[in-house]
Amino acid sequence: MAPEAATRYAVPEAWHEAGIRRWGFHGASHKFIAERSAELLGREDVAERARHLYVNGGETTVRKPNLRVISCHLGGSSSITGILNGVAIGTSMGLSPQSGLPQK
Repeated sequence: MAPEAATRYAVPEAWHEAGIRRWGFHGASHKFIAERSAELLGREDVAERARHLYVNGGETTVRKPNLRVISCHLGGSSSITGILNGVAIGTSMGLSPQSGLPQK
């Protein structure tokens, strides 16, 4: 899943402990891209992982090499998501389009 730094906002620790975190947006769109791009690239293992992501939390085994995808959702609003082996590891959106990516 996403590294902890990618899920946090620059807010007091108590807010994070209360559950305030970056969940992303356009999830269904990016999940479709993760699954379909893997199918088109002949990576059925990664497609299967994306397909069952919400069932088993990404526990589906994938083979090497890693499949890296950058998904761009363009429409009434836009977002970009980094996907590693069928699982989103970072997104440009949080609660709103203005939230941006956290700085490292």
